[in-house]
Amino acid sequence: MNSRLFILATLVLAATAHGALPLPQRLEDGKLEARWFGDDANVLLLADLLKDEDPLVRERALADLSQTDNPLAVAHIRRMTQDPSPHVRSAAVQAAGNLGVGGCDEIVIEALESPDAPQLHAAIAAAGRLNLKSAAGRLEKLVAHADASVSAGALAAMTQLELPCPDEALLDALNNASALVQLAAAQNAAIAPRQDKVREALARLGADGEPMVRGTALVALAGAAGPAQIEDLVRQALIAEQPVLRAAGVHALRKTAQAHRAAGFLDDASAPVRLAAIEAVGELKYEPAADKVAAIMLDSPDMQTHLAAREALGELGADWAVPHAVRILTELGDSLHAAHGAVARWDKSAPQEYTAEQRDMLARNVSAAAWLLARCNSDAGMDQMVKLIGKLHVDNSAMVELARSAGALGDARAAQPLVGALERSTKGAQEHLIVSFFDRPPSLPFSPEVAVALTRALADLKATQALPSIDAAIKTSARGMRLVEPVAAGADALFDLADAATAEPLLKIILEDSSFSVGAKYEAARTAGRMKLAALLPQLQQQLAERQCRSLINATAWAIEQITGQSPDLPQPLARQGDWIIRTIGE
Repeated sequence: MNSRLFILATLVLAATAHGALPLPQRLEDGKLEARWFGDDANVLLLADLLKDEDPLVRERALADLSQTDNPLAVAHIRRMTQDPSPHVRSAAVQAAGNLGVGGCDEIVIEALESPDAPQLHAAIAAAGRLNLKSAAGRLEKLVAHADASVSAGALAAMTQLELPCPDEALLDALNNASALVQLAAAQNAAIAPRQDKVREALARLGADGEPMVRGTALVALAGAAGPAQIEDLVRQALIAEQPVLRAAGVHALRKTAQAHRAAGFLDDASAPVRLAAIEAVGELKYEPAADKVAAIMLDSPDMQTHLAAREALGELGADWAVPHAVRILTELGDSLHAAHGAVARWDKSAPQEYTAEQRDMLARNVSAAAWLLARCNSDAGMDQMVKLIGKLHVDNSAMVELARSAGALGDARAAQPLVGALERSTKGAQEHLIVSFFDRPPSLPFSPEVAVALTRALADLKATQALPSIDAAIKTSARGMRLVEPVAAGADALFDLADAATAEPLLKIILEDSSFSVGAKYEAARTAGRMKLAALLPQLQQQLAERQCRSLINATAWAIEQITGQSPDLPQPLARQGDWIIRTIGE
């Protein structure tokens, strides 16, 4: 094995020709996670292990092949679908679903006709994962499978793919003795209008079934019938002891546009029921409940409920959302500043009048107010937002949404406070890197997430005053380390803020220095291509030759194509094995 490892490790990586590349997408969080990759040598080594007598070794090799992101693995995975072991055959189908490159679709679709239940389960899951709408016919056949878990799985996959099961097959599933199949069938029934026989079966299950099945059937029926037709079922659900039934009843009220009744459950003891009521108020724009929803948004300790209430308030429209948002900023802004103290929040000398939970809720609620103003495209609370941006510490989580909203609204009043906040943030950046080596807090506040939000907001506002801080962030280093997310955001912002003479030297630093993150190099290449900076062509070509990961290769090749008008060949990425079995054997 060792000699084979050595020989195969010397194989030459082949380049792949391609057509025009699409514009690489901006990294939302400034991070780029490199996928595992196996070059041709890795694939051949793993394929060799598929001959091992131990089925567990073959399963492990298939799992690793699915991570190679290499089309060469497809043929080997296909061969293992005929393995004597049913577990290995199932692992092969699962590997095809995880790999997802050309040829994997056919493996999954063929496996949907397997007589083995494990292989069928793997194929059904893979069909959903690969969004294989072309598998509709074979999934339909599996709905009638004798194994209830296979039948339910096929129905669930069809629902995931938004494929309505034919009425006759669905009717049989609704009448199945298995509650698992009934539940999956009721979920699929909601996708499309149904015949009377199907609605009758749903009504029967809604009246007399397992609680989860009853609730799901009721919700599906509510989308296809009028309020009067399901009133008895809804009334029974709303007074049921089980929260799942009460929540289903409220969802049915939403689907039949009975907002006033749904709003009555905003105070229910069960969180799922309250969430259903909040959703109904927002979707149906039930204005009489606006104040109640706003109170829930502010007071709920549960983040899911808070976000649902925030969304509902936004759906009610500017007339209701904006006054609440302005009031929140006005009333809570000073409290938020006080809660985090006159110094940064990590300082032990900061006031302890507020608990950590109270500080977090204040920041969360101020963030929600800023989000609502941006959602409603209203600058009514801009004065309060500007004030907070100017005085809050730059490690305060509320600064993220305040900056995003200010940038989205495009109000020039926010530019200077945002510039000041970014300057304060940059001052703490180097110490942020340094203290990562020591068990002590920094003396200056810093948050990568806040720095990214500030940078992007200033780019939205075309505020060139931010360039010195972006320059400083890119050049910040400590013990060979660089900032990650702020540098990536800064490289992206140069397109909106800098001319070629300013952008070139900064992008060159990122492209040439190996200490920068892959995400920063990705954004630097993307900006170089968008600005068509021919002077950076040597650095881009060198970066392409380094083959760090497929996303970076594609972005760099796209940039070269934009500058030269010619599409370079795409090399394979460097092998990135992780804890693969061949690596373990080699060691």
